[in-house]
Amino acid sequence: MSGFGPSTKQATSSGAPPADVAGAPSDRVEASPALQSRGQSLMASAVAGVASAALARSPGVLVLLRHGQSISNLEKRFTGSGNSPLTSYGREQARAAGRAMQAKGIHFDAVFTSALDRAEETARLALREMGHEKAAIVTDPAFNERFYGDIQGMKRDDLAGLHGDQQVERWRHDYFERPPGGESIAETAGRVLDAFERRVKPLLEAGQNVLISAHCDSLRPLMVALEHVPMTDQCTFLENAVPLVYHLDEHLEIVARDVLTLGSPPADRAL
Repeated sequence: MSGFGPSTKQATSSGAPPADVAGAPSDRVEASPALQSRGQSLMASAVAGVASAALARSPGVLVLLRHGQSISNLEKRFTGSGNSPLTSYGREQARAAGRAMQAKGIHFDAVFTSALDRAEETARLALREMGHEKAAIVTDPAFNERFYGDIQGMKRDDLAGLHGDQQVERWRHDYFERPPGGESIAETAGRVLDAFERRVKPLLEAGQNVLISAHCDSLRPLMVALEHVPMTDQCTFLENAVPLVYHLDEHLEIVARDVLTLGSPPADRAL
């Protein structure tokens, strides 16, 4: 097998054996104790530097945060990709989320939100509570809530009277059920996962901590992908403004999953 340079077993041009052959003259000198100590110190520093660099490159933490309660949540409407402002309780939920994340010592290097006001306001309120009110926020419509088509803006109770409770639940939770003229969660997943691969994954791999503030049906595809649960699983539901924290390994597999507690909700909580 060839090496990375000429073999030390070859003769020199003068015909004399190389210096490292037994019995041949050697140019080696024994290092003094001081020089040996210095060499050991340099080696230790180099090892520490490599370890620090590896630690700096270790994958970051990903937090998924659904927006706080909106007026449409309170009225039990299919909000979808329409704008609906946060209620006063929704704003307090966002602040409580910030306090919960701060208590865990979480900080963020990058923050993404959907292009909808309720998601961006939730992120800003949470970050302000954490002392990071000047943090840059990147809005991306790829993280928008799914488009509910013909039923967008309508109340769930009214639709249940027209189509039945089971159909309304399928529109809400089934991964493949498409509302009339709208998107299914599976279709929403296409744009969400593409944006995650392009914009978020490289940051996590570089060791950055990332917050994504978005919506139930635009965050569920990320939960499904990260947790390797079936796309038909209906348990992947996010409560308003409850931070879901993922600690990831070098392959972006979950090492630990933590759902932070905001405290007892008041009686007017939206379901």
